[in-house]
Amino acid sequence: MPIELPTDLARPLVAIGWLVGTWQGAGEATYPSMQRAVPFGQELAVSHDGRPFLRWDSRTWEVDDEGTLGAPLATETGFWRVPSGMAGVDGTEVELLLAHPMGYVEQYLGHAHAGKIELSTELVARSRDAKEYSAATRLYGYVAGDLLWAMDMVAVGSAMASHSSARLKKVA
Repeated sequence: MPIELPTDLARPLVAIGWLVGTWQGAGEATYPSMQRAVPFGQELAVSHDGRPFLRWDSRTWEVDDEGTLGAPLATETGFWRVPSGMAGVDGTEVELLLAHPMGYVEQYLGHAHAGKIELSTELVARSRDAKEYSAATRLYGYVAGDLLWAMDMVAVGSAMASHSSARLKKVA
């Protein structure tokens, strides 16, 4: 499926413009400190207003065996930016800034190229009562018209390990 870009998208955002839209789907969260893998549902809204950034709003919920949404899980909100607006040999440099209500703020840096975005944390700040968390990587890909993503992290005494992934379909 070809990548569709909004016609009024700021030029620096072309490499990540395929993210724009509302996406829904399911995934799974796991980590060495978790007793079991947790299936989840996700809704992601990525929007723009013509300025050179994308707005990011993601919400997840537990999902039971029948696919019914249950208790809320992670929520994150933030912005995608293209700091240099330039493409290099590794693709277009991108930045993702995220805030989480559980007491975390993250800055990711990475590259976007041909429907793929690879990021790693440049900064993780946490409030005094937030769980220990110090680094992460994220991978986003546009695959057969779907948004696939995966996140690895370093937290609560564990080394870098797989934490969550999902497959989302564009619904709007």
